[in-house]
Amino acid sequence: MSGVKKERITSISKAKSIEEIGDFWDTHSLADHWSDTREVSFTVRATRRRRVTIDPDVYSQIEALAR
Repeated sequence: MSGVKKERITSISKAKSIEEIGDFWDTHSLADHWSDTREVSFTVRATRRRRVTIDPDVYSQIEALAR
């Protein structure tokens, strides 16, 4: 593998960074660019879930804050 990093530009936003992509989609709608999209397929390997037991009162407080 060569040490040169190829600059990639996204196809719709023409952004060169994650921040530029975010800025673009903050002010644009996918509905306006739907015909520019293409179907893709990928696999997600999620990490294992862990269960944590907490006091029911604490859970109720967390749930209320989240709402």
